[in-house]
Amino acid sequence: MNASCAPSPIADHASQWPASGDRLVLKLLEPGSNPQDVVLVPSPVVPDGPLISCLMVSRGRLLPARHAIECFHRQTYRRRELVIIDDNPASELVEFLAMMDDPLIRHIMLPASQGSLGNLRNRALAESRGDLVCQWDDDDLYDARRIAWQVEALQTNGAQACFLRRWTLWWPAERRIAVSGERIWEGSMLARRTAVPVYPDQRRGEDSVLTGQIIADHRVVLMNAPELYCYTIHGGNTFHYQHFLGIYNSASEFAGRQKYDDYLQLLGCRLPILDYAVALERGGQPGRLSASTASTTARSIHRPGADAPRTHTVMQRAASINRRAQHGSQLSG
Repeated sequence: MNASCAPSPIADHASQWPASGDRLVLKLLEPGSNPQDVVLVPSPVVPDGPLISCLMVSRGRLLPARHAIECFHRQTYRRRELVIIDDNPASELVEFLAMMDDPLIRHIMLPASQGSLGNLRNRALAESRGDLVCQWDDDDLYDARRIAWQVEALQTNGAQACFLRRWTLWWPAERRIAVSGERIWEGSMLARRTAVPVYPDQRRGEDSVLTGQIIADHRVVLMNAPELYCYTIHGGNTFHYQHFLGIYNSASEFAGRQKYDDYLQLLGCRLPILDYAVALERGGQPGRLSASTASTTARSIHRPGADAPRTHTVMQRAASINRRAQHGSQLSG
């Protein structure tokens, strides 16, 4: 890690979260058997595996989708595609993705209001070309190693699916960052295409039903690597405020409001979270961005074979946030 990204201001945090260790403890679930703990030491060499289809259902808004798209571009796993299902007739992604002209991304426009979220996820599955599929929600952020580590866990354990047991929680409006409590987080699914059943026709909670079916029928591996996935609570999510308050209050680790800026800087070393935070501050809930913003973002976003993604911009903002933290809020967590 770059020295400027080291968590020195947060030395009192015993786990030094969210820096990952060399060993990951996985839990192996198999129908009819007791759970088993196994250890994975992620290889420094990215695994060579089959094509994976990352499946995004989007409302066609640049904020937040452009940040999830950038996370896709940063992935170290080579054989991948991003399938975007979009039923917004006024989608802001059309021009954005046309300017990007990335052969790894397929943007599939549907007529307006094509039913429930479950049905839209089924359409994404139908459009996928990979032997593996991965849920890739358009309002969350993903570490560059997410696909590689989950594929390695899947392959080394002969599993049909991999889920995260914990993930990072980011609640910018409340200035809160935490690590979730332990459970099977449905949105982190990476699975063999043949193991994924049909999503139920539901507006929300559809992935919970599907996850239960996968676990009941197949060998599944659970990974405790919260740094791979940053779940964003931005005010425009599917569920209501009390739902997310319950998730946050059940977290296993808390940065605390007085540490918020320090941890935001730390996360900015791995994720495009600082740009996301600035966009939310300027525009409130995810929504429309101007055409000029769309054009600038499409030209600047990192693509395979390009130079490293806008590290200078991230670090400049990180330095600014860190300076504010040194003089800023004394709020308690």
